[in-house]
Amino acid sequence: MRISSKWQTRPFSKVLSMPPRNGLSPSSDGTVIAKVLTLSAITGDRFDETQFKESTFHSKPSSNQTVDHRDFLICRGNGNIKLVGRGFFPTHNMEDTLFPDTMIAVRPNAEILPEFLEFLWNGDVVRRQIEAMARTTNGTFKINQKMFERIEIPLPSIPEQQLIARALGQAAALRDQRRKAIALIDDLAKSTFLDLFGDPVKNAQGFESVPLTEACHPYSGGTPTKSNAKYWSGNLPWFTPKDMKHSDLWDSQDHISEQVPQETNLKLLPPNTVAIVVRGMILSHTFPVSVLRIPATINQDIKALLPKREIEPQFLAACLRAQSTHALQQVSTAAHGTKRLDGEGLGNISIILPSMDLQRHFTQKLDKINQIRASHQKYLNEADALFTSLQQRAFRGDMWDNQDN
Repeated sequence: MRISSKWQTRPFSKVLSMPPRNGLSPSSDGTVIAKVLTLSAITGDRFDETQFKESTFHSKPSSNQTVDHRDFLICRGNGNIKLVGRGFFPTHNMEDTLFPDTMIAVRPNAEILPEFLEFLWNGDVVRRQIEAMARTTNGTFKINQKMFERIEIPLPSIPEQQLIARALGQAAALRDQRRKAIALIDDLAKSTFLDLFGDPVKNAQGFESVPLTEACHPYSGGTPTKSNAKYWSGNLPWFTPKDMKHSDLWDSQDHISEQVPQETNLKLLPPNTVAIVVRGMILSHTFPVSVLRIPATINQDIKALLPKREIEPQFLAACLRAQSTHALQQVSTAAHGTKRLDGEGLGNISIILPSMDLQRHFTQKLDKINQIRASHQKYLNEADALFTSLQQRAFRGDMWDNQDN
């Protein structure tokens, strides 16, 4: 991307008020337990304070390793090159939570505004530099602190930074409004299920009800070996918990070779397979359920539900979402602090089995809701495109040139 010639450029390391800091590495034999952010906290569209886990350390961590709203937290490594290097400011101090060794904390000086830095850093100007510098080790792309000396950033005046951040903030707010509208439509889908069938846990209408493990075979995925580079070169979707944020999934962040299901035990799942997350700290507050709309594979933290009984995929997914609170009550904690939904927990989740006519009736209603959702998704895509265009113009300086004419 062309940067406005009106602005000076500086190495990123020159606009920091203190040296960068790597997070703390946990110890498997440590005795001090502390909350630690996971990479999901900074690899979405904004900082997410709910993405943390508990880890053990040999000693009580120092205060400069806790989450501070003045620190810009940057992802040091990720299997997806589009996510390595992403960064956000925490929305507030979290004195009881650490940032992990997979993040770098930097604190900008007075020459650059935090709200401007967030937009700049996650935009094309910096992303292209990061992706060109990132080095891969066993399928993981990584950056380090030394690269901050080579990453060049434009440095408009403070008033210009304020204008850019305000304009991009307004465009981002429009995207957020579209996302909230989609969330309300998703709530409508859940209420439609409850209107027709009631709470599946109570089953007041007396439908046939069986444990999830009798209605379906829970199939656990896996991770192809990192030592075989060809397995990580391909277009076959490989879903992990970080993908499980939508009701319907059409693609994954990570992909593997089409050879993997042919040469390993990893199964190629058919379209319209219902999948759930069964391991990870997200289960401390959320029970992710998605329908994989394309042939795909999954990792070991997800289970695909392969029906043993006649059941509509969308009905099955809706039945699970309708009892998410009950499902979370079945979650246990492993010795190292990770949340998990094991076989016993899955067996405690019940699936009601109305007639196929009733299931299809629900699916038809859901299809109409999904049509409305698709319309709003189109508007969201347009808002995303507007934001991207505005971002490119802002860092080229075109906005301000047009205002001067």
